[in-house]
Amino acid sequence: MRKLILTIILIGLMVGGVFAQNDDKAKIRIVHLSSDAGEASISLNDGDTELMQEIFEFGDVSDWEEVDEGTYSIAVVPAADDIEDAI
Repeated sequence: MRKLILTIILIGLMVGGVFAQNDDKAKIRIVHLSSDAGEASISLNDGDTELMQEIFEFGDVSDWEEVDEGTYSIAVVPAADDIEDAI
């Protein structure tokens, strides 16, 4: 559990605030780097709108996603659990 929380913190530091360089769009990517956390479901939200939800295994890297400039919330939960129970 401690490693899952560390993973969430690291993702938050990388994706927490997204800033665009031009055209008011930013590109982000999510990477699962916790070798013993197991599969995780990671969701990226802008308010009530879900922009992305994928299941990641260790070493998985998402495609580049183009998003509007702003602040986003990230939910991470073990893949077997419901995303509403995320931390």
